[in-house]
Amino acid sequence: MATEPLLERRLAALRRRVRLLVAEQCSLTWGAGAAALGLVWVALDKFRLLRLEWYDLVALLAAAAVAGFAFGFLRRLDDFDVARAAEHRLSLKERLSSAVALESRSAEDPMVAALVEDAAGHLGPVQPARLFPRRFDRRGQAFLGLIIVLAAAVILPELPAFQSPATRRDRAALRRQSEELVKLASDLEKRRLPQDSRKILRQVALNLKALGKDMKTARVTRKQALVRLNKIDQQLRLAQSQMGPAKPAKSLAQAALEMKAGQQALVQSWQARQAKILDQVKAARLKAGQGPPGKQLTEEQIKALEKLAQSLKASQAQQLLNLDADLASKIAELLAKGDTQEALKILKKLADKLGDPGTLKKLTPEQLKQLAEELRQLAEALKGTDLDKLAKDMLELAKALERGDLKLAQNCANKAGGT
Repeated sequence: MATEPLLERRLAALRRRVRLLVAEQCSLTWGAGAAALGLVWVALDKFRLLRLEWYDLVALLAAAAVAGFAFGFLRRLDDFDVARAAEHRLSLKERLSSAVALESRSAEDPMVAALVEDAAGHLGPVQPARLFPRRFDRRGQAFLGLIIVLAAAVILPELPAFQSPATRRDRAALRRQSEELVKLASDLEKRRLPQDSRKILRQVALNLKALGKDMKTARVTRKQALVRLNKIDQQLRLAQSQMGPAKPAKSLAQAALEMKAGQQALVQSWQARQAKILDQVKAARLKAGQGPPGKQLTEEQIKALEKLAQSLKASQAQQLLNLDADLASKIAELLAKGDTQEALKILKKLADKLGDPGTLKKLTPEQLKQLAEELRQLAEALKGTDLDKLAKDMLELAKALERGDLKLAQNCANKAGGT
C-alpha cells in the first residue's frame, strides 16, 4: 500500500530530527563532564601537582563535545521509539506506536491497514522542527555554567586586580628574568660547537626555555627558580669546561668606538630633555600672574624644574668621580690606547663609590635614571669583550638603578667592584 512508504518517509524525517537533538544533548552532557574535569585539573595545577596550559583545556572540551555528538548520533534509534515520542507530543495516545508495531500485518488485516493510514494522515502536516524544537534545557545550562566557572578559575587569578601588590611585584620580576633566560637560551642554540658540547648546550637551552616559561606564568617561586638555575648553571659549567677558553666576540677597540657613539646619543638625549624642561620653565614664567592660580606652576615648582635641567648638563658618573670628561669618553680613550688596567681602576672606583650607601641616597630619581643610562650604555659596549663579566655586573647595576632598588644597586656595585 502507498500509506506504508508514506508513514516510513515521515517517520524517517522525524528520526533524523530526533537523532540530531539526541546528539546535541549528548555533546552538551559530555562537554559539561569535561568542564567539571577541567575544574579538577585547574585545582591540581594551582597546587603544582599537574601542569595545565590553556590549549589543553580547549582541546579537552572540544574532544569531549565531538565525542559526545558522535556517540549520540550513532546511537540505535528505531521507528517505534520515534513514534512513541511523537504521539506523546501530539496527544495521539498509542495510535502511532501501534501502527509501527503492526505495520507488517497491514496487508492481511484491513483494521491494521486503516490504523497505518490514520497514523500517516496525522503525521502528514507535522513539521519535525516544530514537533521536536531545540531547547536549551538543564544540560545546556549546566554546560554553560561550568564553562563560565572554568574560565573564571583560569583567568581571574592571573588578573593584576585579583593579586596582592607583593604578588604583582614578584610576578613582574619573574617575567623580566624569564625574558632574559629565553634570550640566553636562543643565544646558546646559535653557537657552533663540537658535537659533545652541542648536546649539553642544547639540553641547557631547553632547560632555560622551560624555566623561563614557568617563570613567565608564575608556576615557580623565586626559591624554586634559583634551585633550577643552579642545576642549569652546573650543566653550563660542564659544557664550558669541555669547550675550553672562548675567544671574545668583540675587541676592546670596537668597544671603545661603541662607547663614543653611545655617549654621543646619550648626550643628545639629555640635551633634548634639558631643552624641553627649560621651555616648560620659560612658558611657566611667561604665564605667571595670568589665569587661575591653581593652574599655574608655583615658584618652588619652577625652581625645581630649573634644578632638574641643571643636573642634566653633565654625566652623573663624571660628577661622582670628578673626571675631566664623561665616563664613557674616558674609558673609550684608555681602551683605544690598550690601557685596560687604568680603565678598570676607574670603573672600580665608580663601583666603590656606588657601593657606599650614602652616595646613592644623595641622588634624585632623575639622576639615578641618568646614571643608569650611562652604565647600561657602557655595559652594552663591553658586552662580548674580555670584560664581559664586568659588563654583566654593570648591566645588573643599571637595572637596579632603573627600578630604584638602592639596596640591590649597592650589592651589585660591590659585586662589580670585586670583579
